[in-house]
Amino acid sequence: MTHGSAGTRPVNAHAEQLRRDIEAAFGRPFAELHATAAPGARSDAVQEAALTIYAGLVRAEHGIAAQLQRLRELTSPSRTVELSDASHILACAQRLGQFLAARDAHAAGAAAVLHAAHPPATEGPALPPPRPAKPAAASRAP
Repeated sequence: MTHGSAGTRPVNAHAEQLRRDIEAAFGRPFAELHATAAPGARSDAVQEAALTIYAGLVRAEHGIAAQLQRLRELTSPSRTVELSDASHILACAQRLGQFLAARDAHAAGAAAVLHAAHPPATEGPALPPPRPAKPAAASRAP
C-alpha cells in the first residue's frame, strides 16, 4: 500500500529510497545484490547488513500500511463508532506508533551502514596535521 496523507511520503517511499541508495552504494542492481547475499553465496558483511536492514524496513512499512487501513476501517465516516471500538482504535494506534518507530530506526541504521561502507569524499585538500604545542617557557628569575 502506498497511501500517504497530504504532505507526507507514501508509506513505502522509505524502502524505495533505501533500495536506490543500496544500488548506488554497491554499484549493482538490487536483484543482483540480493542474489549474492543468498545462503552460501559470497558477499561482504556491509552489503548483508544493508539488505537485512532493508528487509526490516519493508516489514515495518507493511505493518504501517496494515494499521493505517485498520484505523480507516474503524473510523470510517460510514461506520458508527461504538464505545467498545475505543480499545481497538487505541491498540491499532499504538501498533502504528511501534511500526513507525521501527521504520525510523531501520532508516537510521541503513544510513549509518551505507555511510560507513562508503563515506563521502572530503571536499578540498586535507588539512595538515596540527603542529605540536611549544613547551611552556621556563620561568626566568632576574
